[in-house]
Amino acid sequence: MKKYRALKILLTLLPALVFTQNWAWMSANKILGIAFIVIWVLMIWSVWKLDNKYKILQKIFRTTEIGFFLLPISAIILTFVIGAQAVNSTNDEFAQAGAAIGTAIGGTFIVVLAFIFGLSGGIILHLIANKYEKKAEQNSK
Repeated sequence: MKKYRALKILLTLLPALVFTQNWAWMSANKILGIAFIVIWVLMIWSVWKLDNKYKILQKIFRTTEIGFFLLPISAIILTFVIGAQAVNSTNDEFAQAGAAIGTAIGGTFIVVLAFIFGLSGGIILHLIANKYEKKAEQNSK
């Protein structure tokens, strides 16, 4: 029986949720359910062979940290996708201009929030991952 099986399965939900949010923003919510399952399986696979509890936690938190730092980039891509859809769905040039301005205002709001959330979450998880990395090194010796 593998050691820390439940820990591996449950804790991989955290990076899977963050990367699924990145996927949702980058793809404008296309095939979201399948994407979550695929990402979660990939996260479980990435830590499955590890037996050191601290190494598992360090790897999961480090992967989640990367996902948080990618959130602003995903928000920028979402803004471009929504803007393109809004402009292409209208025929009048004044309506296209209004759609572009509205998307720019809303997109800026989303990008700023994603930047704040992504940066703060990434920094917090970086500090936590560093703590577990030190514990993993001490435990392996």
